Amino acid sequence: MASNTQDALTFDPRTAQPAPDVQDLNLKKFKLLHWSEGGLGSTGVFFVLGDSGWFVMKPVMTTTAGEVYGALLGPKIGVSCPELAPCPDYSGQEELITRLSFTRMTNPGDKPRLKNDRVNGFTIMSYVPGIPLASCAMLVLPEQSGPQILQDLGHMMVLDLVINNHDRVPLAHHNSGNLANVMLKGDVSKPTNDFRAVSIDQGAIVINHDDMLQKYREDLRQVTIDMKQENYTSQAFDRVRKCFVDGAGHELTKDQLKSMREGFSKGIEELQIVEDSQPKLYEETLAQTKAILGGTGRVLACGLDHLDANFFRGNALVVLEAWDSA
Repeated sequence: MASNTQDALTFDPRTAQPAPDVQDLNLKKFKLLHWSEGGLGSTGVFFVLGDSGWFVMKPVMTTTAGEVYGALLGPKIGVSCPELAPCPDYSGQEELITRLSFTRMTNPGDKPRLKNDRVNGFTIMSYVPGIPLASCAMLVLPEQSGPQILQDLGHMMVLDLVINNHDRVPLAHHNSGNLANVMLKGDVSKPTNDFRAVSIDQGAIVINHDDMLQKYREDLRQVTIDMKQENYTSQAFDRVRKCFVDGAGHELTKDQLKSMREGFSKGIEELQIVEDSQPKLYEETLAQTKAILGGTGRVLACGLDHLDANFFRGNALVVLEAWDSA
């Protein structure tokens, strides 16, 4: 494996290969640590090279539980997300931070990042090899892999509506979106490759204010109807097109929007199947989220107490009913 050779101890997303099983990582042996700066308010992420490949560690923040919940729910409805490993106990994480401070780093500024007051624990997840959609949309979407990528993205939108994730494609949210939270698995130097889109940094956010919740579910209903009826001139699709133009420099065609709708339709089908077969879907996902974060030994400020299974179930029912009635 090229990324594991002694003369290649550097983080290069073009060649870095993931560890085959994030559950079996040896947290006591690291070869290299690379810190990637996040946006405003973010501590960024750490890419860590172990014996068998790369994996990702993200500092625990107030939004961590929502991200873990989304990453666990996504695969249940057919959305590809990074695999998660249970956190080591909190004392182990303190030891982990100490060990990491002696690991070879790609930047001298990495060490203070480990020691700042905001880093009080980590979540561990698989490394997704590829490139953000925002960086290569103009290159890959016009090629033969384009329809599949957009179908994956449409499928992702169903997840985002259910969990109220506002930080990807603004179908139901009135913002500019963030296409960097869509990773493409594949070799970007070969546009004819069979790329697949992977959901990253999906945040589940519960709305507790009654008026805001009512407004959000009205928006859910309307954008689902727009999608079902192929109303590509709606405000929702205007936001989607603007997101691609501003965030990736790409103007979506009508055929590309149709590919997105195909994926959305597939996501609806998957959601309905899981709803019918797993009546405790959202409670079980919440329990799994607690299990992932429970090894910390104490409740970190990760937002776990803010998650509500009934909120997600209610959103899903609105979307499914709107699709059926349109």
